[in-house]
Amino acid sequence: MKKKKLQDGFFIEHVSNENYDLSKIYRFRYENYTLTNKESLFPDGMVCDDYDKKGIHFIITKDDKIYGSARGMVSNSSQLEIAKYLNMVLLLDNFVCCEVSKLILAKQIRNGFYSLELFRYLLDYGNGVGAQFAFIFFRKGVLEEYYRRHGFTISRKTFIYENKQNPFYGLEHKFGIMQLKQ
Repeated sequence: MKKKKLQDGFFIEHVSNENYDLSKIYRFRYENYTLTNKESLFPDGMVCDDYDKKGIHFIITKDDKIYGSARGMVSNSSQLEIAKYLNMVLLLDNFVCCEVSKLILAKQIRNGFYSLELFRYLLDYGNGVGAQFAFIFFRKGVLEEYYRRHGFTISRKTFIYENKQNPFYGLEHKFGIMQLKQ
């Protein structure tokens, strides 16, 4: 997928560890996360985890500044982060899946247009690599209706990050699943 021009001088594209300095994305996440205790959770001022180096990153930029980002992982095995928290063996062993996480927008563009464009770009990427299902993680009570409106079926139950080394330890999350077009 190529870099796509949006309105008002914004662009959207996907980047990886090989062709982009991911620390720019990690700093952007830190600056725009709404966690109240982020200073103690991320003392280096960057939000990243083990999956970042394996993932594909999607960014919205203007004049070389990041205004939006999301991470995608594509797999048909338990390499996806969701497999650590939910028993997805049957699905992941039989289908190619795309996992979306860390979707964050700067306050200046937190309107429906830019989030929808980022979201569509991610799903188009998943379709392009042959993914049959897409998953998304989100904190309980945050954007649930938004994801439902855009085609995700939302889990009834929540799960809690139980790894004490994980900065999100103890936070309740939900997930959504969507079948992609083939």
